[in-house]
Amino acid sequence: MNFRSKLGVALSAAAALALSATLAGTAAATDELQGDAIVKNLLKKPEFEQIAISPDGTKLAIARRMDKSVMVTVHNRADMAPLNSFDPGSGGEITSLHWLDDERLVVGATRIGGPEGFAIFSPILVIATLDGKRPTELPWHFYSINEGDKDHLLVYGCADGPGNNGCNLPQIRRNEWASLGKKGEVVIEGPADTSLELNASATAGFAVKWDKDEDTGTVYAYKPSDKTWTLINDGAKSGLEVEPVGVSKDGKTGYLKSERKDGPDVIEKYDFATGQRSVLYADPHSDPLTPVYSLDSREMLGAYYEATDPQMHLWNAEHPDATLRLELQAAFPGQNVSVLSQSRDHNLLVLGVSSDRDPGTWYLFDRQARKAKPIAREYPWLDPKQQASQKSFELKARDGLLLHGVLTLPPGSDGKNLPMVVVPHGGPFGIFDHKGFDEDDQILAQHGYAVLQVNYRGSGGYGRAFQHAGMKQWGRTMQDDVTDATRWAIAQGIADGKRICIYGMSYGGYAALMGPIREPDLYKCAADYAGPSDLAKITRWDSQHRSELMQTWFAKWVGAGAEVAPVSPALNADKFHVPLLLAHGYRDARVGVRHAQAMHKQLRDKGVPVDYIEYSDTGHYLWLEKHREDFYTRLLRLLDQNIGPGAKPVAAQP
Repeated sequence: MNFRSKLGVALSAAAALALSATLAGTAAATDELQGDAIVKNLLKKPEFEQIAISPDGTKLAIARRMDKSVMVTVHNRADMAPLNSFDPGSGGEITSLHWLDDERLVVGATRIGGPEGFAIFSPILVIATLDGKRPTELPWHFYSINEGDKDHLLVYGCADGPGNNGCNLPQIRRNEWASLGKKGEVVIEGPADTSLELNASATAGFAVKWDKDEDTGTVYAYKPSDKTWTLINDGAKSGLEVEPVGVSKDGKTGYLKSERKDGPDVIEKYDFATGQRSVLYADPHSDPLTPVYSLDSREMLGAYYEATDPQMHLWNAEHPDATLRLELQAAFPGQNVSVLSQSRDHNLLVLGVSSDRDPGTWYLFDRQARKAKPIAREYPWLDPKQQASQKSFELKARDGLLLHGVLTLPPGSDGKNLPMVVVPHGGPFGIFDHKGFDEDDQILAQHGYAVLQVNYRGSGGYGRAFQHAGMKQWGRTMQDDVTDATRWAIAQGIADGKRICIYGMSYGGYAALMGPIREPDLYKCAADYAGPSDLAKITRWDSQHRSELMQTWFAKWVGAGAEVAPVSPALNADKFHVPLLLAHGYRDARVGVRHAQAMHKQLRDKGVPVDYIEYSDTGHYLWLEKHREDFYTRLLRLLDQNIGPGAKPVAAQP
């Protein structure tokens, strides 16, 4: 039985609602440029996106791209014969896929489409069965379904609390399928104005409240025995943040990532019955990144550490599943191994394996037979052996602060005297670059350019003090860190000091604009997508920054008014003299297009060569393939003209 039309109808209805709110406005139009074979292959969407094994281990559900949409097909595991398929329709994408039981799948889907291919997201969540019945759409406030309970589901709810904040007591309720319109039994209710972080059955967890005035959080823990909440951290008083990162399946244990005034964050174990907190592990150099759980999700065994080059550390090495994790990692040296789904008896595991040269390969691992069999590669047309490789590096900034970064080298290169592109990451706070397959890096490296990415101060992964060192340092010491890393690569003989450009997106685009202003002799060209150019105007021009919360945050972390004028590219455009690719999404709500327009006007009036493009039907991210292909083709043209072999700078069209 094929549920193509049934799931497609539900998605079409949601899409129609989204399309009814047509966005107005026009922007500069252009014919998109076509990329070469390398660009096309790296930007093409993956063929295989998700794979999950049924609890009884007899079936595999596979989300696979077929032409212009992603279809879910259920296969018999033994011979891979197709059993059923679920199609969200033209432009459909699968956002989540997991088995509820042996005969039911929970499928998350959305649609990308609309006028001129404008990216419109219309999410829907359904339960698809294998018995030929119509998929059941889950309600918008769906939370979870308890294993083995086919009559009820858990949903988000709320109740009126103290004050005049309306329905501000968060709840999880148990509803019957037959009466979703009614308010079901309250399973758990949190303190006023908090959000809940719970286990799947909503029997235990944490509640978090964010204070917009103090720009800090308060965390409460639930005590199941008497159904009360206990304050475990008030960031305004402690000066440190505590973040829930997990709750065990049985509800006995919670896990917290806790800041330290000096040094990296630590993982703490929280006992919901006693309220006891204990540190599980404190790495001397790195924050905990991604948790590693036992196969039954009852216990956190460890986590990945080292933000630039993540490595697994297990603090519960005696657990039987810890041995398995170590064996799997040893079987795929130098790669990242994740357990994505598993059979009920934990014998058959679907593994996701990736590296800096492999975007992802799925394996079916049989624990009894001790064999791993490949199922599919995310991008079958990409040969990992032909991809660029990465290595991590570290250096000391001019003030002695230790910095970490990632260097990507062209395939077959000796790593010496190369043209180089410096790529600061976006964010900027709390974000970090790390080793791993990245289409940006691969496009540049496979065209002969070394790629340098440094985790400047303010980046995440290295503790509170390192992140706070970036406070109000946009265009100042944060920019100095990028400069110091660039000069380090020159001193190491990796980069040709006369052939360096800088490029970035969002904050990275801002840093790309500031680079030639701060260091006029270091960079030969620059490229910016969606970077802010006038920091004082962010809370006026950018709709996502107009809230009271965002204005408070921005003033605290970036600055305001006169203090940001010296580090605003548009206000210092007289110091910018290199060829520039300046691109922006016309519908960008996070960093308004007026930032690009202001910078373009300043540079055009001064005769600086600028390749300027507004993508009329996109926002802060380049979601659409045609825009991405056009942008990277323009970027490569800029680089080839200015730092490529025999480069002779050519003025771009204003």
